[in-house]
Amino acid sequence: MKNFSCVSHAALMSGVYDESQDTCNHAESRIQEEKRMKTNTKMAAGIVLAVSTALMAGTAFAAARITPAQAKAAAIKKIPGKAQSAKYEFEDGHWQYAVIVVDKAQMYEVEVSAATGKVTDTEKTSAAEEASEAAADKKAAMKSAGAKPGTTVPSEEKGEQGEKDETGK
Repeated sequence: MKNFSCVSHAALMSGVYDESQDTCNHAESRIQEEKRMKTNTKMAAGIVLAVSTALMAGTAFAAARITPAQAKAAAIKKIPGKAQSAKYEFEDGHWQYAVIVVDKAQMYEVEVSAATGKVTDTEKTSAAEEASEAAADKKAAMKSAGAKPGTTVPSEEKGEQGEKDETGK
């Protein structure tokens, strides 16, 4: 059996510790140890959250084996014209680029697989249809984020507060 320097040590080790009989200030040590354990637990939880968030975000980008420029190149190979944009999106169970191609007076949405770079679908569209789709996507994102109806998101096009647009307003 071990020898202890005080009765409180022996009581602490045996599990019959009585704080009122503490002669070596074990209560304060115990409180400090509990605080250290809580801090360590919070730090570990934070690390786990950060790593899992990074892994989830990385999973989305890992699915894209091609770049937006490569998606645009594949789209204009299929529909000759000018590729205006390439939006990375998850649709129908897979990651893809929705590339907008303008050919003369026609506008097309060309879907390109982010994994293979192959064109999976093409359809004629219009600026109005694309605007409507963007508004629906925004509404769904706001609902998913838990925003209240009527909440607005500042437009990136207007710039920072105090800036004026091209008309001076």
